[in-house]
Parts: sequence; C-alpha cells; structure tokens
Amino acid sequence: ICILFPHYNSLTNQEEIVAVAFDTRKYMDIISTGSYNASFLVNLDGDVLLHSDMDKILSAENLSYLKAVQIMGTSKFSSTQNLLPDENGEMWYYAINGIINNNMFVITCVRQKDVFTTINHITYRIAAISLAIFFKSGSINFL
Repeated sequence: ICILFPHYNSLTNQEEIVAVAFDTRKYMDIISTGSYNASFLVNLDGDVLLHSDMDKILSAENLSYLKAVQIMGTSKFSSTQNLLPDENGEMWYYAINGIINNNMFVITCVRQKDVFTTINHITYRIAAISLAIFFKSGSINFL
C-alpha cells in the first residue's frame, strides 16, 4: 500500500508529494485479529487500507455503511468507544482511534455477546477455584 502526503519544501519553496510505501502483511501483525476481536485501518471515506482479510484490501472494500465508520468522521475526538449495531443489527463494541490528523482510523471491534461470554467464563472459573481452595483448606468441619 502507498500513502501520499503533501509536503512543503522550505528550501525550494515548493509544494511536494511524499510517498510512503509499506507491505500490509507486516502491519497486520501489529493490528492483528485476536480470538474475539478484529482490527482494521480505514481512511476518512471508509475505504479499507489494512485488514486481516486480504480480499477486502484488494477489492478496495468500503465500510462507510457501518455506523462506527460514519461516527469517526463526525466525532470531534481522535479516540472514541461506542456500542453500535452492525449491518445485521448485531451489537458490537467499537474502539476508534484517529491517526494522521484524523484522516485514517484504526477500528477494533468485538461482539457484545463475546464480551459477556468471556466475563461469564471468568466468573465461573473464579467461583470454582474459590470453592476448591475453600474445601481444600479444610474450612468446613462436618459434625
């Protein structure tokens, strides 16, 4: 992928364009997809720049239909978190972080039900471990 930046050269007093090229596979390691979440990079128009699904990059998929992408262009903050529906009405938590003067955004999302499933599993494990420790310690004396 190649990103172009306008640049004013004070030595020549001319406007120039600076091109920065990088291999998207290397950057996907940085904003990789976890077991419950996904992260991707989009521009202000909602065009996918980095995504774990290479087809989304190669087809220049546009995600402007997502509420999270619509919010990012209108927010006065460079970072925000929102609980929003996807195109199918399923609720997702979105963490949106603007970069390069809010012209690009890293979006990380996780389904709401996955968050609560994880919390429920952790709570169950803590309760089970607590009971095991309680019984193992001999705190209960039967008559």
